[in-house]
Amino acid sequence: MSPYEIIKIAKRRGLNAIAITDHNTIKIEKFAKKVSKEDFLVIVGEEIDTKDGHLLAIGIEEEIKPGLSLEETLDIIYSQGGIGIAPHPFDIAKKGLGYKAKLCDAIEIKNALNIDRIADKVAQRFAKKNKLCGVGGSDAHFREGIGKCYNLIDCELELDSILKAVKRGECKVVGKYVSLPHIVKWYRNRVLSCYDEVYEYIEKNYGMLKRGLVKGLIKIGKSEKSTYLYLPLGYFGLGCGFIYSIAKGIYASIKMQNFSFFR
Repeated sequence: MSPYEIIKIAKRRGLNAIAITDHNTIKIEKFAKKVSKEDFLVIVGEEIDTKDGHLLAIGIEEEIKPGLSLEETLDIIYSQGGIGIAPHPFDIAKKGLGYKAKLCDAIEIKNALNIDRIADKVAQRFAKKNKLCGVGGSDAHFREGIGKCYNLIDCELELDSILKAVKRGECKVVGKYVSLPHIVKWYRNRVLSCYDEVYEYIEKNYGMLKRGLVKGLIKIGKSEKSTYLYLPLGYFGLGCGFIYSIAKGIYASIKMQNFSFFR
């Protein structure tokens, strides 16, 4: 989608502000200044690959390079007047900040695209235990995800007012998860759109058994005859991920000395 399509959908779904956070870039900056109006605000942000995991920089003015430590990255964010939010901190892919999320201004306690929903429960408990502001995010990579999960904030429709409200913990998370069929279809389209790159990544990072299995599944998914097959396979994969996330959630809760993460 183009940025204009994103804004159009966001408005249609009742939002009056949106933060656009591409990975390791703020190319959206000029667009944000151009389209922000009195009744709709586009906030410049960046999802940064720090040494410790993904970090959302919200309200920054200049692009921040990846690869720095979380502490170094936060210092740069603050020097630009922004805030740092820990997205999907306990996801099973281990791309979140984990326990280092307590250094941030806020923590994502609901991610609409998260297939590992137990991790969101752990994040909620972690935020409460560490007195962090809990926020929600659509993590929208396709149109169905835009505005799926959002934040109600009692503040002025102005960047500084929003950032101060988040830091004070004045957010109410609202919304639902993206449906599993949409997630499965998105993953398939994502793989097929960069088939060669995915194969190269598998060759470099997967062991022999896993490499053979995943390559076979990708070939099945690429076939035009796989229309009725890739959804069951996708559900199987999500189911395995869900079982693993339960085990990981229990471990994380024990580590936090908190056994009530299901409540």
